[in-house]
Amino acid sequence: LGTSFAQNGFYHKAVVLFTQALKLNPRDYRLFGNRSFCHERLGQPMWALADAQVALTLRPGWPRGLFRLGKALMGLQCFEEAAAVFQETLRGGSQPDAARELRSCLLHLALQNQRGGIREPLLSTGFPQPFSQAGPGTSSLLSVIRPPSTAPRAAGLLSPPLHYPPSHLSHCNSTLPQTQSRRPHSLHLRDTSKGSGILGLRPQHLPQAR
Repeated sequence: LGTSFAQNGFYHKAVVLFTQALKLNPRDYRLFGNRSFCHERLGQPMWALADAQVALTLRPGWPRGLFRLGKALMGLQCFEEAAAVFQETLRGGSQPDAARELRSCLLHLALQNQRGGIREPLLSTGFPQPFSQAGPGTSSLLSVIRPPSTAPRAAGLLSPPLHYPPSHLSHCNSTLPQTQSRRPHSLHLRDTSKGSGILGLRPQHLPQAR
């Protein structure tokens, strides 16, 4: 039912239904992915990011979870980090929507470079630039560690979306809204061939427990 509401654009209602479903099955990664989609459409990329992280914790390497993570990062204006995630999504096979979003990220980065030069990303990607090619051993490039709580948020009205000024990556370190999870979500995407992280989000930058 939540999926039907989401497909018809009733994202607030869909979030409530997905949250209720998660109370019955808190380890269903697809529900977190669907709720991430709704938050992204509602202009709430921080919530979308948190749900995408949980989905990937429950199902590491899930292509749609990676796509949802990339979309959330785009909403936070973290285009270089999003491009790295979309690249990894594409390594899993043909993903036309991921290819489209990757092109969009590269376009945003090119526009940023024209406006003010290249800025250092606040989140380490491990890639010299978004369009670099990864070396051997990338099949298991992304893994999620420190699994967060899967407790769903309570149903009800959502917080109003936050405003992120364009052409800056500084919002990647913005404080996220509060959640009812018992502990903060933390995502670390690891390059297993090098032993170094390509995307690390510290707990203080993710939804905190109430």
